[in-house]
Amino acid sequence: MNSHTVQFTAKIWLYPGKAGWHFVSVPKEAVKAGDEITCAIKIHT
Repeated sequence: MNSHTVQFTAKIWLYPGKAGWHFVSVPKEAVKAGDEITCAIKIHT
């Protein structure tokens, strides 16, 4: 399995349902179609 690192800035948004999931939209330039993505999010305050 190949891996690479991509850094970008984006807003985190909350799914408006009961579960309270948080999401971030990944720029198209960061992934290729069919890629599986796992990530760690570091929040700077």
